[in-house]
Amino acid sequence: MSSTSISSATFRSIFDAALGSYAEQTGIDINSVENFQSCDTSEAVLQVLQAREKEFKDYRDKNRKLLNCLRPVVKVIHAFAGALTEVTCPVGF
Repeated sequence: MSSTSISSATFRSIFDAALGSYAEQTGIDINSVENFQSCDTSEAVLQVLQAREKEFKDYRDKNRKLLNCLRPVVKVIHAFAGALTEVTCPVGF
């Protein structure tokens, strides 16, 4: 057996243990993500994580416009609800 396959097997066992610990602590099973199942080097793991990071940023930025539009609406509704509470609550409470 070559040293590369020994280090890949060692890496895989450490990586699987880390994923199991992460799933136990967070309740999220990352190992079910199909790209992680084929990772056998640290570089492969980093490439998958970088792709996921880009996907998340794209998703977050896509919804940024919606959130920016909703922000003033929520502020107005919140202020209106506060004013209604003051009007409808008796002074004695």
